[in-house]
Amino acid sequence: MKKFTRIAIATFLFLQMMIIGANSSLADTSSTPGLTKMGTRAFSDLTRCISTKQKLDVYYLVDESNSLPMTDPESARAGILAASLKELAGFDSSITVNYGVGFFGSSFDPWKNFQTVNPSNIDAAASAFASEVKSRNRQNETNWLAGLNGAADILYKHESTSHACQALIWLTDGGLWLAKKGSSSEIDQPAVDSAEGTLCDNTFLNLRKNNVSVFGVLLQNTKALENIYKNNPTYYAQNDKGVALMRPLVEGDGSTLPGQQSTSCGGEVLPNYSAGALLIAKDPIALALQFLVLGGQTRGGIPSDLSPGNPTTFDVEKGVRKFQILTTSKHWTLTSPVGIQYSDGSTDLDVQNQNGVQQITVNGTALKLGRWKFDFDQSGAIVNKLLLYSGLIIQLDPGQYIGGKKTYISGQVVVDGSKEIAKLSDYRTHDFEIDQVTSTGSSLKINNVKIDNSGVFSAPFDLTSNQKNLEIRITLRISTVSGKNLADVSTSKFLTILLPSNYPTIDSPILLSPINGPKGVGKGPLTIHGPLSGAGKVCLSGNTPFGISIKRDATNRSEKYSWRVSGIDSDGCVAINQGEIKQLQIEGSNPVIADAHVIAEIPLKFLSSSADGSISLAAPIDFETTIIRAGRGFVKIFLFLFGVGLPLFLLYLLNVKTSKLIFGIGIQRATYKVKIDSISGISPIGGGHINPTADDFKLIPQQPDVPNYQDPIGLMRTRVSFLPLKAPWYEIEALPGSRIVTLHPGSSAAATNKNKRFASGQINKIPADIGKFWAIEVKESDLQSAQSVSSVPGTLVIFKRNNPRATTQHLDRVAEVIATAGIWNRLAEIKQTPINQSKAQKEKKVTNSGKRKTRKQGERSDVASSNANSVPTNGSTPPPPPGRPPTQPPTTSSRS
Repeated sequence: MKKFTRIAIATFLFLQMMIIGANSSLADTSSTPGLTKMGTRAFSDLTRCISTKQKLDVYYLVDESNSLPMTDPESARAGILAASLKELAGFDSSITVNYGVGFFGSSFDPWKNFQTVNPSNIDAAASAFASEVKSRNRQNETNWLAGLNGAADILYKHESTSHACQALIWLTDGGLWLAKKGSSSEIDQPAVDSAEGTLCDNTFLNLRKNNVSVFGVLLQNTKALENIYKNNPTYYAQNDKGVALMRPLVEGDGSTLPGQQSTSCGGEVLPNYSAGALLIAKDPIALALQFLVLGGQTRGGIPSDLSPGNPTTFDVEKGVRKFQILTTSKHWTLTSPVGIQYSDGSTDLDVQNQNGVQQITVNGTALKLGRWKFDFDQSGAIVNKLLLYSGLIIQLDPGQYIGGKKTYISGQVVVDGSKEIAKLSDYRTHDFEIDQVTSTGSSLKINNVKIDNSGVFSAPFDLTSNQKNLEIRITLRISTVSGKNLADVSTSKFLTILLPSNYPTIDSPILLSPINGPKGVGKGPLTIHGPLSGAGKVCLSGNTPFGISIKRDATNRSEKYSWRVSGIDSDGCVAINQGEIKQLQIEGSNPVIADAHVIAEIPLKFLSSSADGSISLAAPIDFETTIIRAGRGFVKIFLFLFGVGLPLFLLYLLNVKTSKLIFGIGIQRATYKVKIDSISGISPIGGGHINPTADDFKLIPQQPDVPNYQDPIGLMRTRVSFLPLKAPWYEIEALPGSRIVTLHPGSSAAATNKNKRFASGQINKIPADIGKFWAIEVKESDLQSAQSVSSVPGTLVIFKRNNPRATTQHLDRVAEVIATAGIWNRLAEIKQTPINQSKAQKEKKVTNSGKRKTRKQGERSDVASSNANSVPTNGSTPPPPPGRPPTQPPTTSSRS
C-alpha cells in the first residue's frame, strides 16, 4: 500500500507540474474552478489501475495551432510538458512507464512512438520534447477530432501488447475550430457540428470503455481572450462556443466555463469505465492549492475549511494519525493542545512551500489529541485548508482461489507503515462494504461480510454469473467520535475466473470448525464438483504436510499446526466425473492456544481428461482457534453449593417467561417453488432467475411476541436450557417427511459437527427475529431420488419486516437469501444424515399403534397421520400436529 501512495503522489505531481508551470505565464487573479466529482474520480481510477497493473502508458496530445503565440507568448507549455515528462521517471522502479507524443492543429502528427522512460534517458527525452513544442505553433485550425482520434487509435493498438494503464494528456488553448475549404478565416460550422457529434458519441465513449483516463488541460488566458474580443469578436464567439464542449467531452457532463450551458456527452460513465478530468490553468497559487488538496485526498486525507476567526481552532480526535494545514499565509503560528508552538521558521515540523502555498504536516510524536490553535497573517485574501488522515489502509490476504461459482475474499484494515492494530471502536461509525463490479458496468453488494474491531474481515460469496473478469471493491467509511467524516478507506482486487468448464471446481473457502484449546481439532470438508463436461482430477500439490501455509494468525505458531486430509487416493488426487460431488475431510490442530481468526492456504492442482496441462491454485482455509478457560464448571458448582441454586432457578424461570420469538408489526412472507442446483445455486423449477415482486410477500396479521409459532413448513419454537447461564435458542421442526435447509446460526457444517440435534435438517436453529428467517423445505422422497446428485426441488420460504420507504426491499431480501454461500453443502450434509424420529413422533406412533389394536378387523387405519416418515401424495401441506393451534398460512406464490 505504500507503493500505492507513491504512485498517487507521482501521478498527481506530473500533472501538477504541467498546470502550475502554465500559470506562471498566464497569471490571472480570478479564482480557479475546483475539480468536479467526476474529475476527482478520474485521478482515483488511474492510481487504482496503476497499483494493480504496475504499468502505465502516457500519451501527450499537444495543440500546435497558430493562436498559441497569443495565449502562450513565452512558450511556457514547452517547460510544462518537459517537467511533467521528468516526473514520469520518478515512479517506483517496479512500475514500467512508457510515453508517446502527438501534435494536432489542422491534422494529427504522431511525432514520438511509445518508449520507456527511466532516470538515465529522461533528461535527453525532456529536452527534445521541449524543443519540439517550441517549434510548433503554425497550423491554422484546432482540429480536436483529428488529434483525439489519432491518439485514441495509437493507444488502442499499443494496449494490445503493453496491457498497461493508459492516460491521455490533452493540451489545447481553444475550442474546436475548422476552416471552410479555400479559406483560412471562415469557420465551417457544419463540419464543426459533425465533428462534435463524432467526438461525443464515438471517440470519448470508446476512450472511457477502453479505460483511458483523459486529462484535458485548457490554457484559458484572460488577457489574450480580451484582445481577441476587441480585434475579432466573431472569432471570440466561435472559440467560446467550441470551448463549451470540452468538459462534457472529457467528463461526460457539465459546462466548461461559468455561464455556459451544461451539456451531457457520451452517456453514463459506468463504474467499470475510466473517468476523465478537465483542468483549467489560471492563477498559479489557487491552482497549487487545489492540487495539494487533491494530492492529499489521494493519500487518504479529507479536506475542510478552518473555522472563521484569527486565530482559528480545530480538534484532533482519536483515530486521526496525521493532519495537514495548507495556507497562503507567509507567516503563521501553530499551537498544540499541550502548549508547544510552531512557526513558519520551525524545523520540528515538515513544512513545504509549494508555489505560494505552505504545506504544514503534523504526525508522529508531534501529533497530540485535543484542540489546536492556528494564527496567520491578517493582510490579503488568506486561504486556509485542513486535511485529516486516519492512516488506515486495507491489506488483502494473498492467493485467493477463484474457480467455479463460489469464491472468497478476506483481509484486514491496518495502520499504514506501522505494527499498530486498527481499532474500529475508535470511530463513531465504521460502515464496511464489498461490491462486485462486472464488465457490463453493474455493481452488486456482497452480503454476509464480517469485520471485527481489529479490522479483520472475510466474505464468502457467489461470483456474478457469466463473468470472466470481475473487480472486487472494498470500502470502509468512518467518522470520528464527534461525527466528522474521514476519507473512505478503499482498494480493489481484480479477479479472473481461471477454470474452464472441462475442469473440476471446488467450494471456496474451506470452512473448519473451531479449534478449541490445545487438544481441539478443527474439521471441515473440501467439496469437489465434477466438470460440466468430461472428467478430471484435483490433486494435493504441496509437500508434507500437504503444503498448507498460514497466511494470517494472531500469534507466531505456524510451525506447530498439524494437518490431516482423508479421502484422497494413493496418488494424492481425487478423480471425479462429470456432475459428481466428492468431499475430502481436512482436520487441523495446534497445541499453542490463542483466540484468533486464522486464514491458511492449501495448494491444489486441477486436471482435465480433455485438456493437456494442469492449473495450480491455492484454496483458502478459514477457521477460528479459541482458549478454553479452565475452572468455569468448578466455579459454577462451587457457587451453586453455596446457595446460588435458588437464584439460578429463578433465572431459569425468567428465561422461560421472557424468551420469545420476535414478531411485531409488518411481518411478510413469500414462497417460491425452486430447485437447488450444485452449480447454479437456487433457481425456479423451470430454470432462469427468480423475479420477485412486492406482491409475492403477503402480510401476516400483527400479533404479540410468542414462544411458539406454527408455520406451514414447520413449528418455530423457543428453547430454554435447564442451565440458566446458557443462552436460550430458537429452532424450527420440519413436518413429517420433510427436511429444512437453512443457514442461520447453528445450521452450518461447523455447528452440526458439534450438535447432532441439527445434523439431519429435521430441526434447525433460527434467529429470534422472524423477520430475518428464511428456509427451504425439501421432501424426503426428492432428497433421496436419483436426480438429487445434481439438483433437488424444494419450497423457498422468506420472511421480511416491511419497510414502506424501501421500494426495492423485496428484491434485496430475495437476492440476499439466494447469494448465501454453502446452501448446497448444507443439503449434502443432511442427505448423508439418516432421518431421526423426534420424541413426540415416537410417542405418537406408540399411541396410534395402541389404537389400531382395539379396532375391529377390516376397519381402515389412518396410516398417514401416524407415520412420521409419510409424504403427502398430492403435494399439499400437512396439517399441524395435534395440540398446536392452526395458523392461517399466508397466500403463497410460485412466481419465477
